[in-house]
This record gives sequence, C-alpha cells and structure tokens, in this order.
Amino acid sequence: MSRRAGRALVLNPTVQVAAALDVSVRGAGRRRVELRDARALRYVLGPPARGDRRRRLDPDVRRQLVAAGVLVHPARVPRDVDLDPRLNLTPASRRQPSVELRLTPGCRLHRGPALPPDLRPRREPPEPFLPAEDILWVPRPGSRIAVPYTLAPRLADVVRELLRHRRAPPSLAPGAAAALLSIGALAAASQHSDWGHRARIWRTELRARGFAVLRDLFEPVFLAAVRTYYRRLEREGYLLDGDPRRRGAPLLYDEPLLDFLARQLAPVVSRLTGERARSAFTYLRVYDPGSVLGRHRDRPSCRWNIDLVVGGDPAPSPRTAWPLWIDGRRGAEAIRLGLGDAVLYRGDRLSHWRHAQRRGHTTAIASLHYGPPPRVT
Repeated sequence: MSRRAGRALVLNPTVQVAAALDVSVRGAGRRRVELRDARALRYVLGPPARGDRRRRLDPDVRRQLVAAGVLVHPARVPRDVDLDPRLNLTPASRRQPSVELRLTPGCRLHRGPALPPDLRPRREPPEPFLPAEDILWVPRPGSRIAVPYTLAPRLADVVRELLRHRRAPPSLAPGAAAALLSIGALAAASQHSDWGHRARIWRTELRARGFAVLRDLFEPVFLAAVRTYYRRLEREGYLLDGDPRRRGAPLLYDEPLLDFLARQLAPVVSRLTGERARSAFTYLRVYDPGSVLGRHRDRPSCRWNIDLVVGGDPAPSPRTAWPLWIDGRRGAEAIRLGLGDAVLYRGDRLSHWRHAQRRGHTTAIASLHYGPPPRVT
C-alpha cells in the first residue's frame, strides 16, 4: 500500500454546518429559515436548550433566533387545528318520518383522533386531524368514500343504539333522525343510490371532453367543516408564505386531511379512467385576489389530477367561481367549481391555466395528483 493511500483523512476545514428549519407563527404563516451560527444551532438542537427558560443567551444569538421565528412569545405559537364536522341533535319538526329508516351499511363509530385501522395509510401514520371524540364514519353510497362526523355525546348514544339494531326505532327523536339523514347515515329502506348513473355520465364526459366535472362528492355538513378547517390553518399560520411564481398562493404540501381524501378518491379515479390510480402527492393553494396560474402541463408523475375546491371567501359557487381553463378535446373550456366540486383531467397532456382572480375573492384548492402504478419487475 502506498504512503498516499495510507494517510488518515481529515475534516475538510471549509465545511459549514447549517440547519434548515420550518417554523410557523400565528397569523404570519410557515416559512423555512436557515441557521448557520453554531451557538444558535446548539441552542435549537441541543437537548438542554429546549424548553429551558433559565438559560442565558448571547444577545446576538437571541436576535438571530427571534428574527427567524424560532423564539416567539407564547401568544404567537399556533394552536392545534382539528377537522370538526360536528353533528348535534337538530331542532327539527316533531313529525316522525313516514317511511322506515335504516342505518346506512358500513356506518361505524371509532374514537378519534386515530383513523379506523382499514383507513390508515400503509406508511407511517400522519399527524391526526380529528378531535379525540366519538367519530361516526359514514360511507357515501356508491363511491364508498368514508366521511367522518364528530358526534355530540347524546347523539353518540343514539348511534350506538342504532348500530345494535341496524334500523331506526319508532321512538327515535325527530331531531336525531334529521341530523343523521342530513349526512346520509340514515336512509329509507327503498332508497337507491344514483352513483352508477353519475359514474357513467362522468366517464362519457371524460372521453368526450378530456375532463370530467365531479359535483356533490360530499355532504354540505362535511364541506362546511373542511372550509372552516383550512381557514383556521391559514389563520393560525400553518400555511407556507406565498410562492413568488404564483402571487398570493400560500402552499401546504402533503397535509394529512388532503392525503386522506386523495386515498379515498383513488378508487373513484380508477373507476372513471379504467386505470389503476396511485396517489402521488397533494398540496393546498390559497389564491388571493389577483392570483394567476400560468398556462402549463404537469410532469409525468401527475398523470391524473383532481382539483377539489375546499374553501374560499365568499364560498365558491358554480355560477360565480374562479374558472379553471382546460384545453381539452373540444378546445379551451372554462370550468367553474363550487365548494366541494372537483374536476378530473390528465394534467400531463392537457394544458390548463387560470386568469387573474377578481377583487374581493379568495379560493382554496386542493390538488390531488395520481401517478402511474409502479412497475412490477
């Protein structure tokens, strides 16, 4: 062995240690900062530093950490945000329904914040997005999308009784019946789902136009809670600062609720496209007045896209919503989506864009991307 090969290695003296940190500040948003000062790094990463208020800091280091948002006043720390589609006894008419009501097959109770075992992702579980209360999971007819609802204690007792008997007793309080009917947890024994008819229309639309507009995927109670959830995330400061390429559009990648919805909608994408859909990634954009989306096509990993409207002020409606333009098989068409509506299209083949959003309007859009299935070798 040569003397050169046998020499000991030395630490490169040009190495600079830095740490990239994501920090959220209430009302200000989430941002990524970089710390290079070794003293600041020791304070943040060292075990004795965390939560030790008695430790004295060099004034210069303190200024660095305050400017970066690492040291903040307790009042500026964002509070936890839960999705809370809360269902209470409804002050409804005292008249009992004239038809026999049955509990929708597949309904179940599960204690939050954990998801039921069969709805959890195979990879490491995401941080919870539900409160630690009784959650009623209601499958949507046909699509089988499972939707969570938080139950008030009295209503949870009613549901436990229904789960035992599977049908609504004559003594069921009208307020409880109205609340459960509003989310599809109760249905008339003779009621049939129109899901098959809707799916056929969407498949025809996908072939003819290159995209399909999916309306009424979720119940209004759930949609109102989702809108409130994302407004609170923005207010608390959990959304990233605006992307400079898309004015006024804070970002939130792979947020737990969006990942959950993407997995839920994957079988719907497969049924409509005839392809095996695999959720690739998700992100949320909150577009402010004047925001634009330049004309573009997506990379191959975004084989199929679902753009789902999850919020906005005022609440988006199909008549007044900020349009998405898609250059489909009939040429450029404008699609207006109300709260809870979605559009399914091939993002890697069809150019799509948005012109500037008008004054006084914001729109929160969840982008769910589905890539090609992994190759089997």
